[in-house]
Amino acid sequence: MSEASSWSTLRTHLMLFDGKVHIQRFEDKLTGGIPDCNVCWTPVGFKAKNSIEFWMEGKFVKELPKRATTKVKVGLRPDQALWLETRQRAGGNAFVWVRIADVGWQLWSSRFRALQDGIPANEFLQEPVYSTCKDMARLLRVLLISEPLAQ
Repeated sequence: MSEASSWSTLRTHLMLFDGKVHIQRFEDKLTGGIPDCNVCWTPVGFKAKNSIEFWMEGKFVKELPKRATTKVKVGLRPDQALWLETRQRAGGNAFVWVRIADVGWQLWSSRFRALQDGIPANEFLQEPVYSTCKDMARLLRVLLISEPLAQ
């Protein structure tokens, strides 16, 4: 599995969210840091003006280090970490999903600078690891619905 096939799997599960979903992959070669994907979702029972918008950056880790103290580097660049933090400070929803080959999926809603610098493997695996993309997408849905909506 690669980042491209992981993205395809995630997109499939995002499209299964109840209600209306619009997903836009995003590649901007001129402006650094903008995440890979923007999603606008209007859950069933919500009015379009109360839709939930979020940004996601995807990363793929081919294998975890053998030593627990060796840092896992997902490849999050400084400009990406800064963009994600800035978006959240402004009240937006921003996440990093990580597909760890042969292990599972993680969803990060914070600690972007730590992801940028690398996190020791034993600490990295203290974050929840979901065996399937479907399980991670369920968590994302719960996080988005349980968060107060910006007015």
